[in-house]
Amino acid sequence: MAYLHLQQPLPLHPPASLCYYVLRQPIHIHRRPPLCPSSVLSSSSPSFQPNRVMVRWTPPRAGYFKLNFDGSVYRDGSGRASIGGAIRGPDGRVVLAFAETTEHSTVGVVEARALIRGLRLALACSVQRLVVEGDDLVLVQLLRGEKTQTRIPAAMRDEILGLLGRFAGSEVQHC
Repeated sequence: MAYLHLQQPLPLHPPASLCYYVLRQPIHIHRRPPLCPSSVLSSSSPSFQPNRVMVRWTPPRAGYFKLNFDGSVYRDGSGRASIGGAIRGPDGRVVLAFAETTEHSTVGVVEARALIRGLRLALACSVQRLVVEGDDLVLVQLLRGEKTQTRIPAAMRDEILGLLGRFAGSEVQHC
């Protein structure tokens, strides 16, 4: 998986020129070690056969851009958390990608931070219509009005809804 490595966090309200500048930053490839090295398994252990699920990115409908976002919280006691995302045009080309560390919190709050960052960047790039896609089902259901309970503070919810309201058209999807 490729990650965009930023030397410093992106500004909260970046200039429109940033939309093209970010993609010129160096990209570092990070590979995860295997989850379970074979040397750790005993000869009597059954072989591990993971279920494979093919996930394919689908483009937004004509005239829309798509923001895919995600947040990650390490549960190893390190206090690390990070956010990231990508905005693609209707043709599937990446307009902007971002990844940065953030303050440690619950996964719901970190996911919301990723969404807020992505929405601000989309607005800075003058995106008019946006499909937002994330894997936090609780957050997606909250934004669609399907649930009222949430894992994020009301102020974050209100900020996200306010940002979504600034687009000429927006949709929120779960992936």
